[in-house]
Amino acid sequence: MANSDRAPPGVVKFSGEVDYKPAGDLRNGARVLRELAADGNIRGGRYLLIGSLIMSAFCVEGFCQTYGPQILGDDWCRKKKPLERLPVLKKLARIGQELGVSVDYEVPPWNDIKLIFDARDRLAHPRPEKRKVTTEIAGDAVDPHQVFLKEVTAIYESLLEPEKLGKIAGSIDDAFECILSAAGMPGYAAKVMSFAYWGMTFEKAEESQSSE
Repeated sequence: MANSDRAPPGVVKFSGEVDYKPAGDLRNGARVLRELAADGNIRGGRYLLIGSLIMSAFCVEGFCQTYGPQILGDDWCRKKKPLERLPVLKKLARIGQELGVSVDYEVPPWNDIKLIFDARDRLAHPRPEKRKVTTEIAGDAVDPHQVFLKEVTAIYESLLEPEKLGKIAGSIDDAFECILSAAGMPGYAAKVMSFAYWGMTFEKAEESQSSE
């Protein structure tokens, strides 16, 4: 068919409502970074794991920001001491308290959430300190740079393994499901980026009138 015989293009229109739920997005991002680091063939895998650690912490914060207003109502943004201003772990505990869920950071799955936030705080908000260390490593082929790096970053380095971060991610999922279940919501809600309602229509473009 010649170009002149083709029907004019139409327009597809979408309309509806969308929202953004950061927990699902950040959860998936943390998982992707863990999987890339586990591959072992990508340069800078350590920084992929640091990124996964940080995104897991952000995932918990995003969960609180999404469901805190729904569960805690006006207290979330009240003028005097709004709950939104609480530290993330206290926000999560307060949300659980409202629903009758015991958020105890000494027991699973909540202890892993505290672990990831302790690591994030040590990574991003360290207190000035100097530690005296002595390290002995058997063997001749020792990379002093790696020894130094391990000692400097010891405050969070122990978590930088795909398996450990994967276990913590599973604990975060379990914690979210406890809260969502108590709130009468499906457990998978924290794993999606949005609940969207879309309509789609196709409008055929009007053929141009040819001039004589």
